[in-house]
Amino acid sequence: MPCTLCPVHGPAVRPTGPVVLLAAEHGKSGRTSQKPNFNVCYAPKAWLEAGRVAAAEPVAMDLKQIKYFLEVAEAYSFSRASARIHITQPALSRQIQQLEHELGVPLLVRHGRGVQLTESGMLFRDRAAAIVREMEQLRDEIRDRSGVLAGEVILGIPPTLSAILTAPVVERFTQAYPQVFLRVAVGISEMIRDKVVSGEYDIGVILASEQTGPLLSEPLLTEPMYLVGRANAWPAASGPVDAEAVGQVPLLLTSAPNGIRSLIEDYMHAAKQRLTVRAEMNSVSLTINAIARGAGFTVLPRCALAELRRDYGIRAEPIEDLSVSWLIATSKERYQSTAAIRLKAMLHEAATTSAATAV
Repeated sequence: MPCTLCPVHGPAVRPTGPVVLLAAEHGKSGRTSQKPNFNVCYAPKAWLEAGRVAAAEPVAMDLKQIKYFLEVAEAYSFSRASARIHITQPALSRQIQQLEHELGVPLLVRHGRGVQLTESGMLFRDRAAAIVREMEQLRDEIRDRSGVLAGEVILGIPPTLSAILTAPVVERFTQAYPQVFLRVAVGISEMIRDKVVSGEYDIGVILASEQTGPLLSEPLLTEPMYLVGRANAWPAASGPVDAEAVGQVPLLLTSAPNGIRSLIEDYMHAAKQRLTVRAEMNSVSLTINAIARGAGFTVLPRCALAELRRDYGIRAEPIEDLSVSWLIATSKERYQSTAAIRLKAMLHEAATTSAATAV
């Protein structure tokens, strides 16, 4: 069968995948989106080396497409990712399709519940995330040298601390630095630590017990832990309680593994007392609501008591010799922008104010 693309040379063969089509007269090229259903003639390697025909065009990815893909890969959903980055779902889908076309491989598998990463998608996610972090770090360094305070800062903070730190810090930071986009992610200390180490978060507030890996840390706040329960169910007179009193009440605690849970368990083990855990709940507000209904007691750091309302009828007493220490953590291997340094200073100020006004 004669070659349908090149009138000069054969033999022609049926391709097994996408190919670069070469125009005989002008040496131009273009990539097919899928396997052709016709035979083609491949140009000799010597022609390519001599420049007689054009080689494949380079992949033309841009940073925006890569960031969009990473958002979809993290959310496992186009709808959730589009809401998060404020772009319509069809537009986001087109960007991902264009990226897949340029790479020549599918990165995602769409299904009714969202998306799933292909093997190529997982590889691209891991490599691309590192590239994006490097580009953002370079951008921050260049802007700092030019005196421009802009870009993005990502802060990870545990839910127990978010009630007293997030609102005042966000208010002050956004007013002082309107050109800097601040993203606050709430999560458990272990997850925040890992994301700071990987460079995904610029700053993280973590438990002192989580200080592992290539981290730079500085003390933020040390505060007492409290036993919290309905006032009419309290087992003792007012005043600090000991480990024995904690062991006598049914508790609602966060599920393990969790830094606060480990702190409580270690304290009780050292006092040779046992915990009575009635239920596990990973939400401070839900735990407090359950306690207000008489479901039991819990143990919380002082910062979490900001969630309490006067009409809950709840009482909180400090636990003897039990406290928690929080640190501000950053990566040893990541450049700290001026914006991130200013944010750390505001966290320190908010923590100092909180400690001074604590009940």
